[in-house]
Amino acid sequence: MKCNVDDCELAVRNDSFTKADCTLNAEARHLCDIKCEGADRDSVISKSPTTNRKCIRFYTYNTEQSSKGWQIWRQGLCAQESIVLQVHCGFPEND
Repeated sequence: MKCNVDDCELAVRNDSFTKADCTLNAEARHLCDIKCEGADRDSVISKSPTTNRKCIRFYTYNTEQSSKGWQIWRQGLCAQESIVLQVHCGFPEND
């Protein structure tokens, strides 16, 4: 996920970046679908630049599962930053 102030782009695996499906909710959170259909967990595993102090995981950005699937959210000062967040989608193991 690569985000600027006004929009985000998503690349799945080694694909090219394309415009992400994002919304702004009532709590001023920017929410973007991260295309993890079928995943039972996910996690942000890195951010770039790593020195960005306005984007702090759990406080100003993270992932969450909703009825629409997995999303990444940004809020506060982080929502105004240009940042790249790498996300890992975890899928159930087959028995």
